[in-house]
Amino acid sequence: ANTTLVYHSAWPNFSTDGFTYTAVLDDLSVSTGHVLLRVNVPPTATEVTVSVASHRLHWFMLPHGDVNGDILSCVIITLPTHGTLYQYRDATPIVSPGTVVTSPGCEVMFQTAGYEWGLGYATFQYGVLEQPIHPANLSFPAAVATITVDVTY
Repeated sequence: ANTTLVYHSAWPNFSTDGFTYTAVLDDLSVSTGHVLLRVNVPPTATEVTVSVASHRLHWFMLPHGDVNGDILSCVIITLPTHGTLYQYRDATPIVSPGTVVTSPGCEVMFQTAGYEWGLGYATFQYGVLEQPIHPANLSFPAAVATITVDVTY
């Protein structure tokens, strides 16, 4: 006979869980086993406002986290509405959506387009992915957030 087992984890359970089962077969023999489950909680991205000075290159981290301790990467979903975003490792401009941030800490740099300033000067979106990254997943990050850049004179 076929039997279906439905398992519900106690929330929040952020690591491993499991159960032991005993099955009595048609010939009355007994079989036991243990099932170990790894519960995965998706990573997080946090919306923040960053304040920077006009016409200077500024470093900041794209806030992200994962309660499971998985290795994460960030991807730029939309480019800044003003100014330029750069890779932190080599100062390469990020010029297209879908660009993976090369810094393991999801660090980027930002610079205004001249001596411009204002609250809400620029916004852009980023996403957080668990590794390994599959190219098809770049369009579907597990978490998405918006960064707002305020620029002072």
